[in-house]
Amino acid sequence: MSEQLSDAVILERLAVGLKSMPALPRAVFVRHRFDDASYTEIAAELRISVAEVEGHIAAAMLHLHRVVWP
Repeated sequence: MSEQLSDAVILERLAVGLKSMPALPRAVFVRHRFDDASYTEIAAELRISVAEVEGHIAAAMLHLHRVVWP
C-alpha cells in the first residue's frame, strides 16, 4: 500500500529535488514547467537540440519522482 503524503511534505520534497538536481536539467525543467517555454524555445535559448531538451525533462522528472516518492 502506498504512503499518503501531505501537500506540505510533497512541496518540501519537490523543493529539495529541484535544489539537488544538476543545473542544466533544472534550468530546462523550470523554463518548461514554470515559465511555459516550449521545447523549441528552450533549445534555442540554451543552444542545445530539442532531443537534448526532451532528455533533460525526462531526467528531471525521474529525479523528482525518486526524491518525492523514494
